[in-house]
Parts: sequence; C-alpha cells; structure tokens
Amino acid sequence: MKIRKFLFTFIVIIIFIFLLVSPANAVASARSGLMLWFKVLLPTLLPFMIISKLLIELNAISCLTFLFASFFEKFLKINKSGTFVVITGFLCGYPMGAKLISELYQHRQISYEESCYLLTFCNNLSPMFISSYLTVSCFDAPELLPYVILIIYGTPMIFALIIQPLFRKKHHPENTEPLPPASGKKLDFEIVDTAIMDSFTQITKLGGYVILFSIISGMLLSLSLPAPLLAVLTGTIEITTGINYITVQGFPLGLRFLFAIPLCIFGGLSGLMQTYSMIKDSKLPFLPYFVSKVIQTALSVVFTVFFIHNIL
Repeated sequence: MKIRKFLFTFIVIIIFIFLLVSPANAVASARSGLMLWFKVLLPTLLPFMIISKLLIELNAISCLTFLFASFFEKFLKINKSGTFVVITGFLCGYPMGAKLISELYQHRQISYEESCYLLTFCNNLSPMFISSYLTVSCFDAPELLPYVILIIYGTPMIFALIIQPLFRKKHHPENTEPLPPASGKKLDFEIVDTAIMDSFTQITKLGGYVILFSIISGMLLSLSLPAPLLAVLTGTIEITTGINYITVQGFPLGLRFLFAIPLCIFGGLSGLMQTYSMIKDSKLPFLPYFVSKVIQTALSVVFTVFFIHNIL
C-alpha cells in the first residue's frame, strides 16, 4: 500500500512539474483530451448511458434481448440481462460494458460471479471507433475492416470461451434473481431526471480521466525517445493519442497493425481507470478485469502476427 501511494504521489508530482515547466504543451494536450471528450465521448456515450439507465430502472431489458437470449444462454451460459451487457458492451465502446455490469449487479439482475465473468470480455472499443478512426485514419485500408473486427472482437470472445469452465464451477444459477418483467416501474420525470444526472456525472468523470491521461501522453511525446517506443508508451497511456502518433509517424502498414491492434485490445491506462470509475461503487473486483485485458492483449499479438504473415 505504501509503495502504491508513493508511486502515485511521484506521478502526480511529475505531472505538476510538467505543467509548470512546459505549460504550452500541457495546455495543448489538455485541449486535445477535452476535444476528444466533447466531440467523441459526449455525443456517442451520453445518450446510451441515459437510455440504458432508463431500461434498467424500468426492467425493460427483456424486450431487447429476446432475439439473442437463447443463443447467448447456451453459448456463454449467461442470463437475459447478461445478453444485454454483451450486445451493448460490444456496440457502445468503453466503458459502457463495465457501467451496465455494475448497474445490473447492483439491481441484482446478474449475480456476482456472472458480473465478474462478463467484466472480463464485455468492455471493448466501439465499431464506430474501429471503422473510422482505426481502419480509415490509422491503417488507411477500409477494405481490411472485417479482419480488424475479427481480431478485436474475436479475441475477447475466445477468451470468454476459454475461462467459461472456471465460471461454471463458481456460478450458481439459484443465486441470480429472475429478470423482472418489463414495465416493472412507472415512467415518471423523477426516473428520467435521475438517469440524466447520473449519466452526466459519469460522463464528466470520464472527461476528467481523458484530459489527465492526455496530459501524461503529451508529457511522453515531449521526450526524445525512439518512435516505436513512444508509439507503445503513448498507446498504453491513452489509445486515441497513441493511434494518432502511430498514424503521423508513417510506419509501414504491418507495423501499424502490430502496434495498434493490441493497444486497442488493452484499452490504455485511461480506459482502465474509466472502467474502475464505473465499477468501484458496486465493489466488483478490478484485478481480474486488468489480468483479463493483459491476457487478451497477448493473444491479440499472436493473432495479429499471424494475420500480418498470412493475409496482409
């Protein structure tokens, strides 16, 4: 605990010194993070946050999952609420999967064991980010989108199947309350107000994390380090900044793949902290999520190397 506190304090002091010594770079980095939050996260995540909160409060999830529930119940051994997490977590991007898992667990619609299981693979990049920012801007190869989707989404699904036997040993269906029927609550302005305020609080927290880690990335970019090392470091801190750096450096396509895809699987320290902010109130453990991301990143390196040598 003392070592962790010391490291955290040391990092904060370094950032503070950077703000004093290089204010222009710090302001530029903060502005970049703020615009990322304002132009990307705010319009894409906030509506989903509000609507998903209303769906959970109104117990209306079953209305959206009846087409996929039986498949995922057999394939992943999860209930209808878990199906909603899988669909939304893969479609909406970081950190919506973690947010939904936390809220459904707190509403006792999924068990503790199932929450931990879902958390290991249901928090990923959105298709919008992959198709536009990654495939078009970074790779400049939209025709490779199916392969990119296959690696980025296939990796967590393969991981989920690998760890499923462990989950089945721990999971007890009787500990999970049945999903309540739809329209369990009456829609009123109090519920809507609560959903909006909670969502704004969460999206504001995410903005703070994005700005903070953008400043850290800017600090790294001011150092005289080799370009490949900077690509890995900045992407490990914040994936959007890292991918932008990979793009402007003009690396060969294969090298861009090798750098960018594993970093997207990992999600960056910014993504990790955003996820932690979503689950901390529910008391769900963060360490298994972190370990799962590290393992999936390693798996994605193997898949990416195979792709580069056999398809690219």
